[in-house]
Amino acid sequence: MKNSIGEFAVTKDRGITIDFKALFMELLDKSLIIILCGLFCGLLTYLACSTIIPLNYESTTKIYVMPQETEGQSAYVNLEVGSLLTTDYIELVQGRDVIEPVISHYNLDITYESFLNKITVNNPTDTRIIEISVKDTDPYLARNLAIYLRDIATTAIETQMGIEGVTVWEEANLPLEPNITPAIYAVIFACLTIFISALIVIIRYLVIDKIVSADDVENRLNLVVLGTISYEGKKHQKKGGGVHGSKKN
Repeated sequence: MKNSIGEFAVTKDRGITIDFKALFMELLDKSLIIILCGLFCGLLTYLACSTIIPLNYESTTKIYVMPQETEGQSAYVNLEVGSLLTTDYIELVQGRDVIEPVISHYNLDITYESFLNKITVNNPTDTRIIEISVKDTDPYLARNLAIYLRDIATTAIETQMGIEGVTVWEEANLPLEPNITPAIYAVIFACLTIFISALIVIIRYLVIDKIVSADDVENRLNLVVLGTISYEGKKHQKKGGGVHGSKKN
């Protein structure tokens, strides 16, 4: 609902009111700290990605698969059949018969499942082109793996599926930059830190709803503070005032 001074608030069943204007002012008051936290986290992430965390380089090669023409079928039908078979080609490239020879050839100390996480096999829409991408922390190894994987996959397609028209559409490139740069990681973590910091401020404002200063009185109660009186939270204990007289004999 909207109160008399133009501030928007939401009243819950328990009678708790959230003053969005005051909440916005609280965020604005803490904005410098929130931004500094985000910049600091982004800087740490950039330094960590640049020096400690290994970055992945991705090399991509492409093959073009053209099935043999079948007698009695039109060229259009052959093209349609070739497009439908691209899913089979992708599954074949990701099979053990193709992946495990690559692992063995380069003496990689990883499993078949781990190597699958390093590669991506795609088929661009409405094409018979198969994209094979390999990621590795070494850009040269990434390119070599992509080339060898492509060659093994080409042989498997030709022998197991009876396809002779497999040609290299695009050679594997040597990646000069990582697929995700440290700057991208830094921006992501900086934005995430800013979001979390702002969320903490909001939760703290909603949970810790106390009036502790003159500004809180003016902002939350809309009252003008004419003066303040200091208050001591702890009372000093009085010293014992009894007089002990000496006993006369």
